[in-house]
Amino acid sequence: MSPTLSVVAKWDLVTDSTYVDYSAGTDDTVGNTYMGTTGDYFNFTANGKLYVHEGNVLTDTATYIIANNKLINMVYSFYNAPVLASAHITGYYNINKLTDTELVLSYNVLTQGGIFGKIITLEKNYSYIKPIH
Repeated sequence: MSPTLSVVAKWDLVTDSTYVDYSAGTDDTVGNTYMGTTGDYFNFTANGKLYVHEGNVLTDTATYIIANNKLINMVYSFYNAPVLASAHITGYYNINKLTDTELVLSYNVLTQGGIFGKIITLEKNYSYIKPIH
């Protein structure tokens, strides 16, 4: 990651994937991928705020801090998510890719039930309309 690049921007959400690997080395992995649509975004501001809009399920505010130019510590309070009402989540997301137009973040945590992971792919000026072949 170049020191001149920054996450500060309004990024269009391309995908938000979650998965759980119940048993390492087996086929016990289940997951879900949300495909971003027009109006979905992650807006990282210069003052450490993150505004998220994802479908009809999630509109929220988080705080974030960049650590070592490789990690983003995001603190979410999901007040508007129907399943996670008032849940509070803190996570260190790895910055897997950061260019002028693309940001990919990943998060993994080991739980008693297995490994929980999340991958968020963001782009600037993403076209949600795909050409028909």
